[in-house]
Amino acid sequence: MLENRFKYLLSHLPLSTRYGEVTPYLRYSGEWLKKRFDARLILLVRDGRDYVVSAGQRGIFEADHPQLPIVPRDDDPYAHRWNNMCYFEKVCWYWMHTHNSVKDQVDDFVQFEQILADYGYFKNKILDALELSVSEEDWQRAVTQPVNQSRRSLKETAKKWVKQKHTQPAVFETGYIHSKDKWSSEEYRQFEEICGPIMMDLGYSLDNHE
Repeated sequence: MLENRFKYLLSHLPLSTRYGEVTPYLRYSGEWLKKRFDARLILLVRDGRDYVVSAGQRGIFEADHPQLPIVPRDDDPYAHRWNNMCYFEKVCWYWMHTHNSVKDQVDDFVQFEQILADYGYFKNKILDALELSVSEEDWQRAVTQPVNQSRRSLKETAKKWVKQKHTQPAVFETGYIHSKDKWSSEEYRQFEEICGPIMMDLGYSLDNHE
């Protein structure tokens, strides 16, 4: 399947030497990509707390979600407790599992927040590594005019919940996670238990939620 996909891409972009993927579909394919293309792989990572809020508002483990979710295999430490885990814990597991699966397959990882905050970091980690050129002026212009779809997504979710709450109240009551500054102490405990080790592996701090 991957071979056919990249044959199609290469036929349309025959001179391309760099490829970016913004979906998680290649999370298990790092070794294949490196062998197939002799490629250097760079993983763009995001603070797990922000991901949990963003993904949690999209109902990723609900029955009507358009993408079938990944769930723990039998040998996963969380498999035996999966059915008793709350929605918040499942979304935490999803982020942890994705990054734990791919982090050792890549040559480097780059913190999304840092490339928006520090041109030197962006240049070193992205531009120099991929032999690209973006001026600091162009970078500054881009990062000060962000395009954020999260609010629109949240509004659409809220409208759908209001419209359907009399017939399907559980779908959006369980498929919603508050912003991280409104998490309870128990939610922070759950996040740190599930995501803490990989967060630290990726260079994120866990001591800023007081």
